[in-house]
Amino acid sequence: MLSKAKKRKIYFVFIITMIIFLSLIYLGCSLLANMTYSYAFGRIEEVPNEHFHTYFRYSDIDSTTYPRENFNFYSDGNRLQGFLYGAQNDKGLVIISQGMVSTRDFFLQLFFFFLNSAG
Repeated sequence: MLSKAKKRKIYFVFIITMIIFLSLIYLGCSLLANMTYSYAFGRIEEVPNEHFHTYFRYSDIDSTTYPRENFNFYSDGNRLQGFLYGAQNDKGLVIISQGMVSTRDFFLQLFFFFLNSAG
C-alpha cells in the first residue's frame, strides 16, 4: 500500500498534468476560433477575382461622370475614411456606412441613384 506522502505526490502530479492538459486544449481551441473568425470575417478591400463580381466597381465606370474625392473625418478620436461623391451638389449630404461583409464599391448603384436624383 502507498503511503500518504506518495498518494499526495501522485495526486499533485495528476492535478498539475490535468491543468496543463486543459490549458493546452483551451489555447488550441482559442487559436482555432481566432483563425476561423479571421478567415470568415477578414478585411476585404477588393474582390479577389477580377473577372467575376456581382456589383459595380468604381473601376467599371467612367470616373469623370461620377468623380469622387477621398474624405476623412474624426469621430470620438477615430479617423473615419470614405469617399465624397457629388461635391458640387448643395442639396444635402448622405452618409452610407458599409458593413462587415461589403466592400467600398458595394453601394455604388445607391450612390449614383442619390446623385442622379439630386440634380
